[in-house]
Amino acid sequence: YGRRPLTKRAEDLPSIGECTISVLGVKGCRPKVQQPSFVLNVEGEERRAEDFANKSTEELTFTFAISKPQTTARIYCYDELGDKRNAPVGRMLLPLVDVLWPIGEAPSLAQLQDLARQAKQVPCEGEKVYSYRFMPLGDSLDTGDQDLYVAANKQDPSSGMERSGVFGCVTLKVQVKLSAEVGSLTHCYLRSLRDGAVEASAPASDEAAADESQPSVLSVLKNTSVKQTVRNIGRLEAFGTAPTTGLLRWLRDRPVRAYSAAAVALALGFAEALPPPMWTMPAVVWLLVVANGLLAAQQRAQDWGPRMMEVVDDATASADPQATSAPFPIWSGDLSTAPKKSMQEMLEAFSKGMGKLERNTEAVASFLERVSSV
Repeated sequence: YGRRPLTKRAEDLPSIGECTISVLGVKGCRPKVQQPSFVLNVEGEERRAEDFANKSTEELTFTFAISKPQTTARIYCYDELGDKRNAPVGRMLLPLVDVLWPIGEAPSLAQLQDLARQAKQVPCEGEKVYSYRFMPLGDSLDTGDQDLYVAANKQDPSSGMERSGVFGCVTLKVQVKLSAEVGSLTHCYLRSLRDGAVEASAPASDEAAADESQPSVLSVLKNTSVKQTVRNIGRLEAFGTAPTTGLLRWLRDRPVRAYSAAAVALALGFAEALPPPMWTMPAVVWLLVVANGLLAAQQRAQDWGPRMMEVVDDATASADPQATSAPFPIWSGDLSTAPKKSMQEMLEAFSKGMGKLERNTEAVASFLERVSSV
């Protein structure tokens, strides 16, 4: 049977620049995939790459328009000789912002100086070469712009990825160039935050009515909105159990730091320097935010480590599990080995999740109401 048609980019999407992706090399796909072909997806626009042995780099180079620097490039691998030709076998997700500023890397003085110079030197651009492996696919929710890697729930093995599903090694050259009218990367970030807040506050469109007049329990549990809600609850739980970063972690790492900070605060209090005058509060808050951000960046770079970003083969990963270690859970084998939940247990977990969601939203709503009435 024939291939599915490739999708096109929405006409109403703005363009602030472009990214160019070149496939430099493909290896290690067999025996998982006999004849691989890739579909590159950037903001809904798809391009197909195939016949890697006979095509030049120019023929395997694709340019896409982008509407924001936080865009994620998605590459899906298909098996042209497989039973399900139109079903992807693996995927890799590449955040394009990593080309402009490496993710997880602590800012250095030179980088901050370069960022300041970018305010005058436009357009902002970057180029980087990656060696990536294909990761196993998620559930049916992970399609299109919703296809994201999320931290697994330590108590739910099904939320992790199977290490045995990783295959291949693809070398990519990615170039990102923002248009001159966009300005610096900092300005672009600020605008994207504003646009994201506006988009999040917009009312969601109603889903099409279901064919069933009386939906069953199973259809409710399989509903996309319910899945997304359950996933968001899990993300909140993972965030709540994650170790703190920034100033708090810096103080906890060595008790002497906490004692010293308390002594300095006490001395400043006796000297009537604390609390500071009201007119200095914006500067004090800004300094605390900057210090917290710099410390958090250094801690994140230390947690991630250089080895996590390296590409290793299956033999190395099996012999040295730390070679692909990460500060957050990824693989199902690293999670709880609890048996698969029954329907009754799924309903109980869903009910508990709704209770947690109700309490969290009640706390947020009450806080906002009290703040607005001050």
